[in-house]
Amino acid sequence: MSKENKDVKYAKLSITIPEDLATEIRESTDNVSAFISQAAQEYLSRQRFIRAVRRAKGAWTDQDYPDLNSAEDILAWLEKLRKGPDRIEGQD
Repeated sequence: MSKENKDVKYAKLSITIPEDLATEIRESTDNVSAFISQAAQEYLSRQRFIRAVRRAKGAWTDQDYPDLNSAEDILAWLEKLRKGPDRIEGQD
């Protein structure tokens, strides 16, 4: 873990983890602090994403978008989107 970034404040933690996990981590890296820090950041990022998905549940309903009810409808919409506004329909 590089402490070159002067804007980041660091905290020292004492954690207890299973011995076999500690051994595997030590065998995987020379910098245990950076390893644990990166793993925690990735885990927290996933947790924030999961919470956001759960909060968004129900925001999209079939009744709101009847033209996108089937896989074929969605594929047609994507194709139109990919062509962009400056492409002339039928010109490929």
